[in-house]
Amino acid sequence: MTRQITDRAGPFQQGTVQGGAQWQSVREAGRLSYAEQGRLRYGAYQEDVSQGYWYEALGPDAVRVRFADGRHFYDWEAGSEKAVTHICGPDRYEGRFWLDGDHRMIFTWDVRGPRKDMRLETLYIRA
Repeated sequence: MTRQITDRAGPFQQGTVQGGAQWQSVREAGRLSYAEQGRLRYGAYQEDVSQGYWYEALGPDAVRVRFADGRHFYDWEAGSEKAVTHICGPDRYEGRFWLDGDHRMIFTWDVRGPRKDMRLETLYIRA
């Protein structure tokens, strides 16, 4: 997993997260767990970071994504060109996802609001 961070409002402008991500089926819960770990580099600042989500089927082509603590993040329909939206306080996240061949997936988030103005682009390559 490689994430490029473009902060349109911050002093450093560019950052990265390099690491890995794993999806695992949780059969008794009927959902997938997602966990990522990586190293954030943002200007002179560096730290280890992690995040987790739950993916729940809403139907044959749709999922609900929740944060690890169970809060709703977004709903997504496979094949949809429509951006997903997540409101975080006064900031708005708009995400788009697509497959690039059989082994690559790209997620982008444009974040705008009074606290943030950034773009996150994450590339996943199947190992």
